[in-house]
Amino acid sequence: MTEQEQHRKLARLLSETAAAHGGHGAGRDPEWPLLYARALHAPLSELLGVTVTQSRLTQWLLSTEEAHKARNPERDWADFYAQRLLEHHAASSTAGEDRLTLYYQPICFYCRRVMQLMQRLQLDHIELRNTLLEPDARATLLEARGRATVPVLHIQTPDDEERWMPESADIIHYLKEMYG
Repeated sequence: MTEQEQHRKLARLLSETAAAHGGHGAGRDPEWPLLYARALHAPLSELLGVTVTQSRLTQWLLSTEEAHKARNPERDWADFYAQRLLEHHAASSTAGEDRLTLYYQPICFYCRRVMQLMQRLQLDHIELRNTLLEPDARATLLEARGRATVPVLHIQTPDDEERWMPESADIIHYLKEMYG
């Protein structure tokens, strides 16, 4: 399944979940992330190809709601959430062939956590781009994501599809699932 098809299925699943629970968002029911996490746990794990716990999904729903309101409130919420799900959680069917690049800063605690895992898993094939010392790396990150926060894992598949995965916890989870 292509990323576009996966995106469409995720957006539809999110919309159907909202409809089943009386609409989307914190304005309806303050416990909506818990309800969504319970309902979405199994189908998301299957659709994304990775295990997503209900507690992690609840946290993710809350942070995504905040990001949606802050960055792009006019965009359809289900479309925004689907895109972030793919960025943060989707498995790769070509993991062994993907080209990985970690955008990092050596002074960043979260970056060091990712790099320690890379060392433990002996993932020395991941290219490192220090955004403090490499202006081109910072510019690439800004162009792709609109911000220069790190760490960010860039995943490029053999057929040139690319993903930008922010958040150290998501990167660590992804690397463990795909390469651990």
